[in-house]
Order: sequence, then structure tokens, then C-alpha cells
Amino acid sequence: MPLSKALGAALHGWVLARGAVHPDEPLLVNSEGKRWHRASLSNMIVRLAETAGVTRLRVSAHKVRHTANVISRLAGTDAATRGRLLGYSSLRSLERYEHVMPHELHQAREDQLAALRQYVGEPFRVEPESTALERKREGETVKEDAQIRDR
Repeated sequence: MPLSKALGAALHGWVLARGAVHPDEPLLVNSEGKRWHRASLSNMIVRLAETAGVTRLRVSAHKVRHTANVISRLAGTDAATRGRLLGYSSLRSLERYEHVMPHELHQAREDQLAALRQYVGEPFRVEPESTALERKREGETVKEDAQIRDR
């Protein structure tokens, strides 16, 4: 798994402080010197979230993994690199980590509207959905396609 230089240096120092660690020995150990399990990591993440005051969201180590992917995508990291950071050899595995943020949906709608204006040209207007639904209830025929009307 790729590590940042700072994390690599910190781990190196920690391993040296622990003494000689055989490659077959676990890197993360509990206070009894036993291997950490996935549940231990999740419990630690939950405790850190509680300490930080995070109460509205369910937190787990796996959700941190999803969040790291979204942050990386928003930072502009390409899908192949993000997949490798998550340890995948196939981009198909990355699909379950692709969460669209609300502001991205808003921007996508704005981009679509701008492209539509460019394609169709002016003048045109976008009829608010509430108006279209009101007209539909009154028995008027309303096109289902994007409620775009010529002026």
C-alpha cells in the first residue's frame, strides 16, 4: 500500500522503537502485543469521531476509505490512481466508492443547461418543474422531455 513520505518516516521510527520486527509479525498491535483486527480499527475510528464531536453520521474505518476516495477525486486524482491507492487492480472495483456530492450534481445541471443553450441557441427558457406540474393537473398537454418552451 502506498504511503506518504511523512507516514512512512513515522512508521519507520515506530518500528525501530519497537525493536526488530520480523516480516511475518503484525505491524499494528494492541497493548497486549497481539495483531489488530478490523473491528479494533473501526472501534478506534468511532472513538476518534466521538471525541471530535461527530454524532450525526455513522462512522467506520470503511467509511473513511470511501471518504478518502471522494476527497481524492475532488482533488483531481484520476480513477486509475485512486484505484491503486485503494489497492485495486481493476477499475470496476472502484465503482462502489464513487459517490457523487450534492454540489457536483448542481454543477452538472448548470453545465447541462449551458450546453443546451449552446446547442439550441437563444431564445429559450426553462419552465420550472412546479409550473409544468400545475399545468399538467389542469389538463394541458406538457411535453415530458425537459419542459423547454420557445418564448
